Amino acid sequence: MGNIDFNSLFYMYESFFVTSMIISMIVSIVMIIATWKIYTKAGKPGWAVLIPIYNIIVMLEIVGRPTWWLIFFFIPGANGIFWIILYCFDLAKVFGRSGGFGVGLLFLNFIFMLILAFDDSISYLGPIASRPAYLEGQPAPVYNPQPPTPSAPAYPPSEAPRTYQPRPQSQTVAPPPRALKPKVAAWLIDSTGHTIQLFQGETTLGKMRENDIQVNDSTVSRRHAKINERNGHFSIVDLGSTNGTHVNGRLINAPFSLAPDDEIRLGDNTVYRFKA
Repeated sequence: MGNIDFNSLFYMYESFFVTSMIISMIVSIVMIIATWKIYTKAGKPGWAVLIPIYNIIVMLEIVGRPTWWLIFFFIPGANGIFWIILYCFDLAKVFGRSGGFGVGLLFLNFIFMLILAFDDSISYLGPIASRPAYLEGQPAPVYNPQPPTPSAPAYPPSEAPRTYQPRPQSQTVAPPPRALKPKVAAWLIDSTGHTIQLFQGETTLGKMRENDIQVNDSTVSRRHAKINERNGHFSIVDLGSTNGTHVNGRLINAPFSLAPDDEIRLGDNTVYRFKA
């Protein structure tokens, strides 16, 4: 049996230990910076990440969990479950991300924390951890309307009847006969280019036939949302839908004022462009 060169073996382990320590320090510093950025996005002081215990309290405030949850952090076994709920799924939810993003925070925490911190398209929605999770849908279809021909108006005149032509990919079906409501000079345009004129006062949207606009989409709730009109100003309100209402890619949790060309997404698949 040959002689073992203990000096070489010791040098190899020493090099491995030093390299591992350097990598760990770099990862730790980057994670502190990312968490600092996440705290500031949520309106909290970034320096809180540097203070033990207090940084957990701040995170509880960000996601909307009660402060007494802090005791779970000191219970062996429970602290792991506490970390998964708080720092993965709750954190994903309050920034408008899906459960899949929470899984990413669980298994690829370093990468997904950087995305959450430095992606400017991701914004803090408020402490909504106690509310049902909204599922992130597929990417919204690109709205690319064709310019109108000179012989046809860009939008239907207010006196023109609303027609619904069946298409394989159509998202909207005709509502049942009802008492006529006055209409206003505002429209929704779906992803096929089909225009739907809005009503004075309010226009309801959802799967039920009783809605002003009935939407044939399994991810849309029975009474999903409504558009309010007041003196020519329009706003949209989510009616507690399961999969949420998005305007320009952002989940809304309160009445949201609409401007021309705003993109409205109901559930995962139904997309409209607002025109007024």
